Amino acid sequence: WGISPASNRDGLGDAPDIIVCTGRALFDELHALGYPAERLCVGGSLRGATFPVLAHDPDGPVMFALPNIKTIARQMETAALTLRSRGWKVIVKPHPLAPAAAQTLPREMYTQAPLCQQPALAAVVFAISSVGLEALAGGLPALRFRPAGIIAPIPALPAGETVPAVDAPGLEAALRGLAAPKPADLGPYYAPQNWSIWRRLVDAGNA
Repeated sequence: WGISPASNRDGLGDAPDIIVCTGRALFDELHALGYPAERLCVGGSLRGATFPVLAHDPDGPVMFALPNIKTIARQMETAALTLRSRGWKVIVKPHPLAPAAAQTLPREMYTQAPLCQQPALAAVVFAISSVGLEALAGGLPALRFRPAGIIAPIPALPAGETVPAVDAPGLEAALRGLAAPKPADLGPYYAPQNWSIWRRLVDAGNA
């Protein structure tokens, strides 16, 4: 998870010729880490640059957005099952790249629908998934799951935004104290698509 060129044995030698960033904030972050500006560009977000305000219901389900890291996902599934056993409504969203065989909970606890198609939620629990950012943009309470025995990468957050980090034993108490935040501005992270950049790079790769 070391994204600085200083973490490469070859430095910039084996770094990509061009790094396409989804937004200016990520461009600035990579530039500060040592990537030359001429190797960076902002191509915009192919998954979309606008996020709807999401319905919040303090009595609604808590959604767990699992990462594509098996050890962390398993801990989150266990935490979700514990929460459910204590009377909470729980929805678990697997990472889209994770195989169905990796799912360990009763089938009815899982959803494949995106965040914007979920019912009104009480909160979103995430680890490193961008679903956490979507929750902040939509004005939903969010908690960052802190796994036991493993260091999880800390997700990028918009300037001025903080998300409480909580481990499995502290999850229920943290959920009880959450309030809906003001929707966060993700513009610096998810810029509109710059198709001229994408076409130029794709054409160059196909040449």
